[in-house]
Amino acid sequence: MPFDQLFVFSTNLRPSEFCDEAFLRRIPYKVHIPDPTERQICELWQRQTQTHHVTCDAQWLDYLIEHHYLAQNRPMRFCHVDDLLSQIKEYSEFHEQDAVVREASLNAAVMNYFSAC
Repeated sequence: MPFDQLFVFSTNLRPSEFCDEAFLRRIPYKVHIPDPTERQICELWQRQTQTHHVTCDAQWLDYLIEHHYLAQNRPMRFCHVDDLLSQIKEYSEFHEQDAVVREASLNAAVMNYFSAC
């Protein structure tokens, strides 16, 4: 059965930091996706809370950005939203609570997710 193959390589590092020019020539298409803006993170967060069936007051998104991104000088990434909300939902389920963003669940998700950073 014939099929098409597509190789996708993704990294947050500059390609020149971990491979040489010859290797990079063998990846014909390279797409740079810049970090999201605060506005994009907020819009994505609002959409993803619905997808994850998680309730979140606006104060907790502001708290997340102020305390866990800006104060830590941590770059925002698109993937963080889905990953953090998944952890918040699982935290809530484990503690037999409604899936609502609270300070404890948000801080636990952030500490767990970024613990190696």
